[in-house]
Amino acid sequence: MERTPSGRVTKMGGAGASLLAMLLHLITLVNSQVVQNSELPAIPSRTSLSGVDLSKFGANDEQKLFRYLLHDYDKAVRPVFNATKTVKVYIGLTLTHIFNIDERNQVLALNVWVEQSWHDERIRWNPREFGNLSKLTLATRYLWTPDIVLYNKAYSEEQGETRNRAMMCRA
Repeated sequence: MERTPSGRVTKMGGAGASLLAMLLHLITLVNSQVVQNSELPAIPSRTSLSGVDLSKFGANDEQKLFRYLLHDYDKAVRPVFNATKTVKVYIGLTLTHIFNIDERNQVLALNVWVEQSWHDERIRWNPREFGNLSKLTLATRYLWTPDIVLYNKAYSEEQGETRNRAMMCRA
C-alpha cells in the first residue's frame, strides 16, 4: 500500500491485499466468538449454585470456586456474620536473618516473616460441588486482611517491606 503526501491510498500490492483479507477474516471470527459468548447463561448466585452444571461456563473447578467465593464478597467488611463477634488474629514471627546490631544507636536490622491466620466465616464451600477442592490460594487483594502495622521502627522509609501476596483458604 502506498500513500500520497495527502494520505490517500494509491496502490495495494498482493501482500497488502492478503494481509487485509486475513485481518478481515480475523475480525469476523472475533465477532462470531463475541456473539457465541453473549449467548452463555448468566452466572448464578451463590444461593442457586446447587444442581447447576457450571461446565457450560468454560471454567475449571478452581475458577468456579474463585467466582463462587468472591460473588458479593466485600473485603472492607470484617469476616464475621455477627458484627459484635471478635475476629481473633493469630500472629507468628520467624526471624530469618540479623543484618546488623548497632548498640550505640540501639538499632537492630533484621529480616522476619510474619504469618497471620484467622477464620473468615464468609469463605466456605462444599468441596463436592467443586471437584473435591478443599483448599484454594487467593491473592490478598481479594480478601479482608487485618490492619497489622509495624509501629516502632528506626527508619521511616519502607525499604524491604512487602505486602502479603497470597492466602490459603480451606473448606
